[in-house]
Amino acid sequence: MTTEGSSGGSSGSSSQGESSAAMTTSTTGSSTTVEPTGGTSTSDPSTGTSGPTTDPSTGTGTESSSGTSGSSGDTSGDTTTGGPVCVAGEVNCDCVNDSCVGQAVCVAGKCLPTGDGSCFSEFDFYCDEPEFCPVGSDPFDCCASAQDSICEEFDYGGACPPFSDFFDCGYCLFENDGECDAPDLCPDGTDVADCCATPQNGVCEEQSQGGMCPDGSDTYDCGGCPFEFDGFCDVPFDCPEGTDLNDCCATPQDGVCEEMQAGGACPDGSDPYDCGVCPYENDGFCDVPFDCPGGTDLDDCCATPQNGVCEEMQAGGLCPDGTDPYDCGACPYENDGFCDVPDFCPGGTDLDDCCATPQNGVCEEMQAGGECQDGTDPYDCGVCPYENDFECGGPDLCPEGTDLNDCP
Repeated sequence: MTTEGSSGGSSGSSSQGESSAAMTTSTTGSSTTVEPTGGTSTSDPSTGTSGPTTDPSTGTGTESSSGTSGSSGDTSGDTTTGGPVCVAGEVNCDCVNDSCVGQAVCVAGKCLPTGDGSCFSEFDFYCDEPEFCPVGSDPFDCCASAQDSICEEFDYGGACPPFSDFFDCGYCLFENDGECDAPDLCPDGTDVADCCATPQNGVCEEQSQGGMCPDGSDTYDCGGCPFEFDGFCDVPFDCPEGTDLNDCCATPQDGVCEEMQAGGACPDGSDPYDCGVCPYENDGFCDVPFDCPGGTDLDDCCATPQNGVCEEMQAGGLCPDGTDPYDCGACPYENDGFCDVPDFCPGGTDLDDCCATPQNGVCEEMQAGGECQDGTDPYDCGVCPYENDFECGGPDLCPEGTDLNDCP
C-alpha cells in the first residue's frame, strides 16, 4: 500500500528481504531493454521456468515459445506463440536483434508496449492510471486484471503483453531471488526453491547440510547473512547471532567512537553517529539529533522549519536554496496524489492534490463534471488507488465495492 511519502527524513534503518515487483529499463545504443527485478533473481521470464511448456504449434499450453527467441531476442520473420501469429519486432511479439518497432521496448526477447513517457512508474506491475499517471501512459501494467484467475497474456491467447499477467498465467517472475514470493506475488506451486525451507525455525534445510532445499535458500537457519556490509546491524531480525560482525561491532549512539581510526576495534564507517559523521547530509531533511549527531547535516538543518520566515539565500537568508521550502512558499510534494497542505506544504500550494474535498460523497473530478484533475478524488469517484497491493484498504481508504481482491 502506498502511504504518504512526504513525512519525516531518512530513518537510518533498512528494510531487508522485500521482494521488488518491478522492472527496470536501460538503454544501450538504439535499443531499449527492460529487465525484471526481484532481489538477486536469476530467472529469465522469457523461459517461463516455472510453467509447463507445450508445442506452440498446438496453440495451447501455459507458456510462450517463440521460435529462436531467447535472452538475446534475435529473431526474424513471423513467429508463432501459444496465442496468435505475430510479426517479429511488433508489440507483444519477439524482438529483432534486441529492438522493436514503434512504441515498445525489448525485454527478455519480447516487445512490450510503452506509454508516452509521462508515467514515472511504468513496469511496476501496478496500474497507475488514472490516479497517478495519465490514461494511456501505463499500458503494460493496466491491461490485465490482476489475480482474477484468467490468463490474459498475448502468448496464451489473450490481449495483454507478455509477463504482465504472470500470476494468472501460472508462473513466477521472481524465482530464485532469495525470498519466498508465493502465494502473495506468485501463484502457489511456483518459486519452489525459495519457498522450500521454513524460515527461522532453527533447522538448516539446505542440501549441503543434509536437507532437501537448494543451498542458499535457508540462509538464516544455516548461519548466513545476506545483508553484511550494508551499514546496518541486521542481527537478530534478518540475520542470526554471530553474523554481520562489521555492521554490529559498534554500540550505536553510546557516545564512544569505536572505529579503528579513533583507536577502536570496529571497521571505519561502522559507527558514524558516535564518530561525528552524518550519512544523510543534503537529503532535504534535518537528521539531527535522531539520525545524525549535533554539528552535522548543516545545510539541511540551517533553517528553522515552519517558523514563517524564509531563510534561503534567494530570499536574503543564510541557508542554501531549497532547504526551507515550507517557509519559502514551495511544496516538494505536489502531484503525488495526496493533499499535503497544511502539514507538509504551505497554504496555496499543492493545488491539484488539494482541489477536491475527500470523502464528501461528491466526485469532483473533471471526468464527472467537476473542476478537479482526474485522479485527485478517487474515493468519491468510486476508485481505490490501493487495489491488488495485498492489503485490504477499505472502508477508510477505499469506497465500498472496490479492492475486491484484497478484501475477502
